[in-house]
Amino acid sequence: MKNLTKVVAGLALLGSAAVTSASPLFIDNGVNGDSDADTRTDTFASFVFNRFNPTSAYLDLEGDGIQNGTLVFDSGNLEVASLSPLGSLDSREGFSNSWSLFIEYELFGYAAVADDVDGNGSFDAGDTLAAQFVGGYLNMQYLDVATGVFSPFLEIGVTGSAFNINNGVNFTVFGQPLSASNFLNTEQSYNGSTGFGDAISNLDPVNISATSQLLIGDATNAPLLNSGYMPSQFQQNILNSLGLSNLPQEAQWLTRTTTISTADLTLEVPTPSSLAIFGLGLLGLGFSRRLKSK
Repeated sequence: MKNLTKVVAGLALLGSAAVTSASPLFIDNGVNGDSDADTRTDTFASFVFNRFNPTSAYLDLEGDGIQNGTLVFDSGNLEVASLSPLGSLDSREGFSNSWSLFIEYELFGYAAVADDVDGNGSFDAGDTLAAQFVGGYLNMQYLDVATGVFSPFLEIGVTGSAFNINNGVNFTVFGQPLSASNFLNTEQSYNGSTGFGDAISNLDPVNISATSQLLIGDATNAPLLNSGYMPSQFQQNILNSLGLSNLPQEAQWLTRTTTISTADLTLEVPTPSSLAIFGLGLLGLGFSRRLKSK
Protein backbone atom coordinates (compact mmCIF):
# COMPACT_ATOMS: atom_id res chain seq x y z
CA MET A 1 0.00 0.00 0.00
CA LYS A 2 1.09 3.58 -0.59
CA ASN A 3 1.59 6.11 2.18
CA LEU A 4 -1.84 7.73 1.77
CA THR A 5 -3.54 4.46 2.63
CA LYS A 6 -1.14 3.53 5.41
CA VAL A 7 -1.31 6.83 7.27
CA VAL A 8 -5.04 6.46 7.93
CA ALA A 9 -5.21 2.71 8.53
CA GLY A 10 -4.98 3.11 12.30
CA LEU A 11 -7.91 5.52 12.34
CA ALA A 12 -10.21 2.87 10.94
CA LEU A 13 -9.95 0.44 13.82
CA LEU A 14 -11.92 2.12 16.59
CA GLY A 15 -14.49 0.53 18.86
CA SER A 16 -17.84 1.87 20.02
CA ALA A 17 -18.13 5.05 22.05
CA ALA A 18 -20.46 6.37 24.72
CA VAL A 19 -23.65 8.00 23.48
CA THR A 20 -25.34 10.93 25.17
CA SER A 21 -29.03 10.88 26.00
CA ALA A 22 -31.50 12.52 23.62
CA SER A 23 -33.12 15.87 24.27
CA PRO A 24 -36.93 16.16 24.24
CA LEU A 25 -38.02 17.67 20.90
CA PHE A 26 -41.25 18.68 19.20
CA ILE A 27 -42.20 20.06 15.78
CA ASP A 28 -44.41 23.12 15.38
CA ASN A 29 -44.96 24.24 11.80
CA GLY A 30 -47.77 26.62 12.74
CA VAL A 31 -50.43 24.49 11.05
CA ASN A 32 -53.09 22.57 12.97
CA GLY A 33 -52.99 19.17 11.33
CA ASP A 34 -55.17 17.31 13.86
CA SER A 35 -58.41 17.76 15.72
CA ASP A 36 -56.65 19.23 18.78
CA ALA A 37 -56.32 22.93 19.46
CA ASP A 38 -52.57 23.34 18.93
CA THR A 39 -50.08 23.20 16.06
CA ARG A 40 -47.30 21.17 17.69
CA THR A 41 -46.61 17.49 17.86
CA ASP A 42 -46.16 15.64 21.11
CA THR A 43 -42.63 15.43 22.44
CA PHE A 44 -40.35 12.84 20.86
CA ALA A 45 -36.75 11.75 21.38
CA SER A 46 -35.52 10.54 17.98
CA PHE A 47 -36.08 10.48 14.25
CA VAL A 48 -36.46 6.85 13.10
CA PHE A 49 -35.74 5.70 9.53
CA ASN A 50 -37.17 2.89 7.48
CA ARG A 51 -34.86 0.28 5.97
CA PHE A 52 -32.81 1.89 3.20
CA ASN A 53 -29.93 1.07 0.86
CA PRO A 54 -26.92 3.41 0.85
CA THR A 55 -24.07 3.18 -1.64
CA SER A 56 -20.44 2.87 -0.56
CA ALA A 57 -17.67 3.80 -3.02
CA TYR A 58 -14.08 2.70 -2.29
CA LEU A 59 -11.14 4.33 -4.04
CA ASP A 60 -8.52 1.62 -4.62
CA LEU A 61 -5.50 3.74 -5.49
CA GLU A 62 -3.13 0.86 -6.25
CA GLY A 63 -5.58 -1.45 -7.99
CA ASP A 64 -4.86 -4.23 -5.49
CA GLY A 65 -8.15 -4.36 -3.57
CA ILE A 66 -9.52 -2.79 -0.41
CA GLN A 67 -7.15 -2.46 2.56
CA ASN A 68 -7.45 -1.00 6.04
CA GLY A 69 -7.35 2.73 5.31
CA THR A 70 -8.75 2.71 1.75
CA LEU A 71 -10.69 5.93 1.17
CA VAL A 72 -14.46 5.35 1.22
CA PHE A 73 -17.52 7.52 0.56
CA ASP A 74 -21.02 6.65 1.75
CA SER A 75 -24.21 8.30 0.48
CA GLY A 76 -27.94 7.79 0.83
CA ASN A 77 -31.41 9.35 0.53
CA LEU A 78 -34.30 8.37 2.76
CA GLU A 79 -37.52 9.45 4.41
CA VAL A 80 -38.05 9.78 8.15
CA ALA A 81 -40.46 6.99 9.00
CA SER A 82 -41.48 8.02 12.51
CA LEU A 83 -40.85 10.36 15.41
CA SER A 84 -40.27 8.18 18.44
CA PRO A 85 -41.87 7.89 20.85
CA LEU A 86 -44.92 9.79 19.64
CA GLY A 87 -48.39 9.37 21.08
CA SER A 88 -51.72 8.87 19.35
CA LEU A 89 -52.61 10.01 15.84
CA ASP A 90 -54.02 13.19 17.38
CA SER A 91 -50.49 14.16 18.44
CA ARG A 92 -48.85 13.89 15.00
CA GLU A 93 -50.17 17.17 13.51
CA GLY A 94 -50.29 15.67 10.03
CA PHE A 95 -46.82 14.08 10.00
CA SER A 96 -46.41 11.68 7.03
CA ASN A 97 -49.77 12.90 5.76
CA SER A 98 -49.69 16.65 5.09
CA TRP A 99 -45.94 16.98 5.68
CA SER A 100 -42.91 14.72 5.74
CA LEU A 101 -39.18 14.82 6.45
CA PHE A 102 -36.49 13.63 4.02
CA ILE A 103 -32.75 13.17 4.50
CA GLU A 104 -29.77 13.12 2.17
CA TYR A 105 -26.27 12.48 3.43
CA GLU A 106 -22.69 11.92 2.33
CA LEU A 107 -19.90 10.61 4.54
CA PHE A 108 -16.22 10.10 3.93
CA GLY A 109 -13.63 8.13 5.83
CA TYR A 110 -11.47 5.05 5.64
CA ALA A 111 -12.21 1.36 5.22
CA ALA A 112 -11.74 -1.00 8.15
CA VAL A 113 -11.61 -4.78 7.87
CA ALA A 114 -13.61 -5.33 11.03
CA ASP A 115 -13.40 -9.13 10.96
CA ASP A 116 -10.10 -10.03 9.23
CA VAL A 117 -10.17 -13.82 8.84
CA ASP A 118 -6.70 -14.00 7.27
CA GLY A 119 -5.24 -11.23 9.42
CA ASN A 120 -3.65 -9.55 6.42
CA GLY A 121 -5.33 -6.14 6.59
CA SER A 122 -7.06 -6.70 3.23
CA PHE A 123 -10.73 -7.34 2.57
CA ASP A 124 -11.06 -10.95 1.39
CA ALA A 125 -13.88 -13.49 1.17
CA GLY A 126 -15.31 -14.15 4.63
CA ASP A 127 -14.17 -10.81 6.06
CA THR A 128 -16.48 -8.09 7.37
CA LEU A 129 -15.96 -4.62 5.89
CA ALA A 130 -16.72 -1.53 7.98
CA ALA A 131 -15.42 2.04 7.96
CA GLN A 132 -14.28 4.87 10.17
CA PHE A 133 -15.98 8.06 8.98
CA VAL A 134 -14.26 11.33 9.75
CA GLY A 135 -16.47 13.90 8.01
CA GLY A 136 -19.48 14.60 5.84
CA TYR A 137 -22.94 16.07 6.13
CA LEU A 138 -26.54 15.12 6.84
CA ASN A 139 -29.26 17.45 5.53
CA MET A 140 -32.91 17.05 6.49
CA GLN A 141 -35.68 18.74 4.48
CA TYR A 142 -39.31 19.49 5.32
CA LEU A 143 -41.82 18.62 2.58
CA ASP A 144 -45.18 20.37 2.39
CA VAL A 145 -47.21 17.67 0.64
CA ALA A 146 -49.89 20.09 -0.60
CA THR A 147 -47.45 22.39 -2.41
CA GLY A 148 -44.62 19.91 -3.05
CA VAL A 149 -42.15 22.48 -1.69
CA PHE A 150 -39.06 21.31 0.19
CA SER A 151 -37.59 23.57 2.89
CA PRO A 152 -34.30 23.23 4.82
CA PHE A 153 -35.06 21.70 8.21
CA LEU A 154 -31.79 20.55 9.81
CA GLU A 155 -28.14 20.61 8.73
CA ILE A 156 -25.57 18.45 10.54
CA GLY A 157 -21.83 18.33 10.02
CA VAL A 158 -20.41 14.84 10.63
CA THR A 159 -17.45 14.80 13.02
CA GLY A 160 -16.61 11.09 13.41
CA SER A 161 -17.90 7.57 13.95
CA ALA A 162 -17.34 4.30 15.77
CA PHE A 163 -18.44 0.72 15.17
CA ASN A 164 -18.67 -2.74 16.67
CA ILE A 165 -19.70 -6.15 15.34
CA ASN A 166 -22.91 -7.63 16.75
CA ASN A 167 -25.31 -9.35 14.31
CA GLY A 168 -23.74 -7.19 11.61
CA VAL A 169 -21.85 -3.91 11.90
CA ASN A 170 -23.31 -1.41 14.36
CA PHE A 171 -22.28 2.13 13.47
CA THR A 172 -22.52 5.22 15.62
CA VAL A 173 -22.10 8.41 13.61
CA PHE A 174 -21.42 11.62 15.52
CA GLY A 175 -22.18 15.13 14.31
CA GLN A 176 -22.77 18.74 15.21
CA PRO A 177 -25.93 20.61 14.17
CA LEU A 178 -24.98 23.66 12.09
CA SER A 179 -28.38 25.16 11.31
CA ALA A 180 -32.05 24.32 11.73
CA SER A 181 -35.55 25.57 11.05
CA ASN A 182 -37.52 26.76 14.05
CA PHE A 183 -40.17 24.22 13.03
CA LEU A 184 -37.98 21.98 15.21
CA ASN A 185 -38.11 22.87 18.89
CA THR A 186 -36.65 21.85 22.23
CA GLU A 187 -38.74 21.57 25.37
CA GLN A 188 -36.41 23.96 27.17
CA SER A 189 -36.23 27.65 26.27
CA TYR A 190 -33.08 29.59 25.35
CA ASN A 191 -33.36 33.37 25.61
CA GLY A 192 -37.13 33.03 25.41
CA SER A 193 -37.22 30.77 22.33
CA THR A 194 -37.66 27.01 22.02
CA GLY A 195 -36.70 27.01 18.32
CA PHE A 196 -33.83 24.65 17.56
CA GLY A 197 -32.39 27.13 15.08
CA ASP A 198 -32.36 29.79 17.78
CA ALA A 199 -30.71 27.35 20.19
CA ILE A 200 -27.89 26.82 17.70
CA SER A 201 -27.51 30.59 17.34
CA ASN A 202 -27.64 31.28 21.09
CA LEU A 203 -25.39 28.48 22.32
CA ASP A 204 -21.78 27.58 21.70
CA PRO A 205 -22.24 25.00 18.88
CA VAL A 206 -19.85 22.55 20.55
CA ASN A 207 -22.46 22.09 23.28
CA ILE A 208 -24.99 20.66 20.79
CA SER A 209 -24.50 17.18 19.35
CA ALA A 210 -26.17 14.72 17.00
CA THR A 211 -25.88 10.94 17.08
CA SER A 212 -27.10 8.39 14.56
CA GLN A 213 -27.21 4.64 15.19
CA LEU A 214 -27.10 2.34 12.15
CA LEU A 215 -27.04 -1.43 11.68
CA ILE A 216 -25.64 -3.04 8.50
CA GLY A 217 -26.43 -6.72 8.30
CA ASP A 218 -24.74 -7.53 4.96
CA ALA A 219 -21.26 -6.10 5.59
CA THR A 220 -19.52 -9.23 4.22
CA ASN A 221 -20.67 -8.51 0.64
CA ALA A 222 -17.76 -7.68 -1.65
CA PRO A 223 -17.66 -4.30 -3.44
CA LEU A 224 -17.51 -4.69 -7.23
CA LEU A 225 -15.44 -2.83 -9.82
CA ASN A 226 -17.38 0.17 -11.15
CA SER A 227 -15.46 1.68 -14.06
CA GLY A 228 -18.22 4.24 -14.69
CA TYR A 229 -18.41 5.64 -11.17
CA MET A 230 -18.49 9.45 -11.05
CA PRO A 231 -17.80 11.17 -7.70
CA SER A 232 -20.32 13.76 -6.51
CA GLN A 233 -19.20 17.38 -6.13
CA PHE A 234 -18.79 16.84 -2.39
CA GLN A 235 -16.66 13.75 -2.99
CA GLN A 236 -14.57 15.50 -5.64
CA ASN A 237 -13.90 18.34 -3.20
CA ILE A 238 -12.58 15.82 -0.68
CA LEU A 239 -10.38 14.23 -3.33
CA ASN A 240 -9.02 17.64 -4.28
CA SER A 241 -8.24 18.44 -0.65
CA LEU A 242 -6.26 15.18 -0.41
CA GLY A 243 -4.24 15.95 -3.52
CA LEU A 244 -6.17 13.42 -5.61
CA SER A 245 -7.56 15.71 -8.30
CA ASN A 246 -5.87 13.47 -10.87
CA LEU A 247 -5.99 9.80 -9.95
CA PRO A 248 -3.12 7.45 -10.84
CA GLN A 249 -3.65 5.21 -13.84
CA GLU A 250 -3.95 2.07 -11.71
CA ALA A 251 -6.65 3.58 -9.46
CA GLN A 252 -10.12 2.04 -9.57
CA TRP A 253 -13.50 2.54 -7.92
CA LEU A 254 -15.29 -0.36 -6.23
CA THR A 255 -18.87 0.09 -5.06
CA ARG A 256 -21.45 -1.86 -3.10
CA THR A 257 -25.00 -1.26 -1.95
CA THR A 258 -25.75 -2.37 1.59
CA THR A 259 -28.93 -2.56 3.62
CA ILE A 260 -29.42 -0.44 6.75
CA SER A 261 -32.01 -2.47 8.64
CA THR A 262 -32.40 -0.11 11.60
CA ALA A 263 -31.38 3.53 12.03
CA ASP A 264 -32.26 6.60 14.06
CA LEU A 265 -31.03 10.12 14.79
CA THR A 266 -31.03 11.84 18.17
CA LEU A 267 -30.09 15.39 19.16
CA GLU A 268 -28.60 16.46 22.47
CA VAL A 269 -28.98 20.05 23.67
CA PRO A 270 -27.78 21.02 27.17
CA THR A 271 -30.40 22.37 29.54
CA PRO A 272 -30.03 26.02 30.59
CA SER A 273 -29.34 24.88 34.16
CA SER A 274 -26.46 22.62 33.11
CA LEU A 275 -24.98 25.46 31.07
CA ALA A 276 -25.19 27.71 34.14
CA ILE A 277 -23.40 25.11 36.26
CA PHE A 278 -20.76 24.74 33.56
CA GLY A 279 -20.33 28.51 33.49
CA LEU A 280 -19.90 28.65 37.26
CA GLY A 281 -17.26 25.93 36.99
CA LEU A 282 -15.31 27.98 34.46
CA LEU A 283 -15.66 31.05 36.67
CA GLY A 284 -14.27 29.14 39.64
CA LEU A 285 -11.43 27.78 37.52
CA GLY A 286 -10.46 31.27 36.43
CA PHE A 287 -10.62 32.56 40.03
CA SER A 288 -8.39 29.74 41.28
CA ARG A 289 -5.86 30.47 38.54
CA ARG A 290 -5.75 34.15 39.54
CA LEU A 291 -5.15 33.18 43.17
CA LYS A 292 -2.38 30.83 42.10
CA SER A 293 -0.72 33.50 39.99
CA LYS A 294 -0.73 35.87 42.97
